[in-house]
Amino acid sequence: MNFCWLSVKKWSVVKLLSSTVVWILIILAVVDVFLVRVRPLQYVTDLRFIPLDQHPMVSKIPVFLESRDRTNLLVLGSSLPMCAIAEYDEKCYGEPHCKVGFELRRYLGARYLEEQLTKGKGYKLKVSNMSVVSCMASDMYIILSHCIRSGKKPDTVLLCIAPRDFVDNSVQPIGRTPPFELLQGWKSLNDLVRPGLSTSEKRALIISSFWYFYRVKVDYRTIITQYCASLLAHPTSLYYSSRLGTADQPVTYIEEHPTTLDGYNKLYERRYKPPNSHRFAQELEYFQKLLDLCLQERIQCIVINMPVSASHQALLDAKLSRQYALDTKTACAVAGASFFDFNDQDFSNQDFSDGFHLNSIGAGKFQKRLIQNLLSNHENEKSATRN
Repeated sequence: MNFCWLSVKKWSVVKLLSSTVVWILIILAVVDVFLVRVRPLQYVTDLRFIPLDQHPMVSKIPVFLESRDRTNLLVLGSSLPMCAIAEYDEKCYGEPHCKVGFELRRYLGARYLEEQLTKGKGYKLKVSNMSVVSCMASDMYIILSHCIRSGKKPDTVLLCIAPRDFVDNSVQPIGRTPPFELLQGWKSLNDLVRPGLSTSEKRALIISSFWYFYRVKVDYRTIITQYCASLLAHPTSLYYSSRLGTADQPVTYIEEHPTTLDGYNKLYERRYKPPNSHRFAQELEYFQKLLDLCLQERIQCIVINMPVSASHQALLDAKLSRQYALDTKTACAVAGASFFDFNDQDFSNQDFSDGFHLNSIGAGKFQKRLIQNLLSNHENEKSATRN
């Protein structure tokens, strides 16, 4: 009896191993494990291409969306709040190493802010630093939207804004920035229960949840396109052809890294001049949508107008600067968001490392003032609730 059972079992195994479908599935599984462990695209440097999944500007986003930690306070903004948070954490705790751009940009923590708010409020809370380099107001909107859709809805959102988040001639059009490219096709398993998702989208979502390559296939398609474009000395698309005007400048997500104050001045001068009123109007519309989203989702929204140096302020068009100050404050008042203006005499040129980003001294001023305002705002809300 046992002999018959073993014979049947052996025959079944042999039949399975002789199946082409089974071998295809085994090969796909092995390849997928290899891609997950090795991530070969991270070693591609000769084509000046960085996959979005490992992009230094947005690589923290998938890490956050796929984590299981619950966030109480979500920080959104550009490199201005990113440096303000990381610089003081490094001074207090020795990490991250802000001189290492890789560590700075992938830093999701806000340890000092988290510890002080926990101490002040009397209960444990989690702060997640989702500030992203070159983040525009429209990028903040899509990041928060996907956080909510992925089940990562925070209790409070801290929007750290500056004029650059509304006017920047160097960034791509809305919908073509790295956060948009990463997130516009991003879906989580929570989306399966949402109405309006087609059968094909549900199928793709389930497959991408278990098959890594399916999720990053766009990166492999991009690298093949980039390779062919480089081989033929031709831009990868009509957009880049008209924008760059030359075939010997391949498309790249790698941003500029000025090393001197003069370099930063020239960089921001290109960003601000000529004044881009059309982009400002578009970004302001997304900022209003962002505030409305917080209101709709019952998320407390706190907006901080970030401090900028005198040299930074001088590069801005005076009319656009006044419009930014008035329109953002008005939008916050209409949506019921708390607004705090930190761009005042409390900060001097000595508080900035390069004229634009706060150094450890300025970061300390910023965080202590921020904590004071957040705790004061918390006490005011408690009083209003009791009354």
